Amino acid sequence: MFNSIRKRLTFNFALMAAVIILVSTSFSTYQMITGIQNQMKYDGITLSNNIKTDIENIGIGNVDKIQSLVSEAYKHSEGNLYYIGVVSPDKILVAGTSKDAIGQKIDSVELDSVFKGNTASFMNEWQGTAAYNVTVPIKEGENVVSSLSVGISVVNMQNYITNGIIKSIVVGIIILILAIITGTILGRRIAKPIESIKDTVEKIGNGDLTVEYSVTGKDEIGRLAIVSNETTKNLRELVRKIKNIAGSLNNLSQGVSNGGEQVSIASEEIASSVSSVSQEGIKQTEALEDAVRLLEDFSSDLNNVNTKLVKLAQGGEYI
Repeated sequence: MFNSIRKRLTFNFALMAAVIILVSTSFSTYQMITGIQNQMKYDGITLSNNIKTDIENIGIGNVDKIQSLVSEAYKHSEGNLYYIGVVSPDKILVAGTSKDAIGQKIDSVELDSVFKGNTASFMNEWQGTAAYNVTVPIKEGENVVSSLSVGISVVNMQNYITNGIIKSIVVGIIILILAIITGTILGRRIAKPIESIKDTVEKIGNGDLTVEYSVTGKDEIGRLAIVSNETTKNLRELVRKIKNIAGSLNNLSQGVSNGGEQVSIASEEIASSVSSVSQEGIKQTEALEDAVRLLEDFSSDLNNVNTKLVKLAQGGEYI
């Protein structure tokens, strides 16, 4: 899939940027939601305590004035509040922005803690709509006589979070594009000298020892090119020496071959001379043998003559 350093570097840069963007977006979104919830809790507690103080000054028994106070506070919230409600200890809504629900029982386990004097804050769903609820106790002296619940609209929070996520995604896409561009540029700068070295090595492998590496950098790749050039130079010198040695061996071989031919010719001449001498020796031997036979015949004739002379001498004595 990624058959080159350039592609691998680009992919790694893009992958690293994507992971960083994902982690940073998730973390920033979590921090943003947590921060908004804390801010809503702080604002809700502040607003609830202000309304609670006004209700305590009016008196919990003056329901009409409490209802007017609740309506006025809701009007000036400019849509940031979803509801305001005052609940009695038996969990009956006695005043609130939802007039149709007045007199109904509010079934919420969180109210149990509030009627014990605690403040509660939680995400709540009222009439199918989510809101961030802050509930504080209303006291007369030391006794908790009612509870005040303020529901802060989460629409603004959701819009703020959505806008924040969109901005994070846009920034992430820009960073991703920049990472891809950076990876491409760096990959090209790193891969170009390596590809040049690869092409040169292929030419050397095909037997062309005249090529040299064109990389001139001072980094590891540049030093590799310098060392490779020295290696190629040494190879050229080695090949030159091998050629010289091969030429000398060829000349020596030819000399040995010529000497062998001369030795062969001389051997043939010697053999021919030896053969001639041998034939002459044979002829001389035959002549000697003939001479010996002649001498033997002559000796035999002399013996015969001598015998006859002896006989003649003996015959003369008788006469």
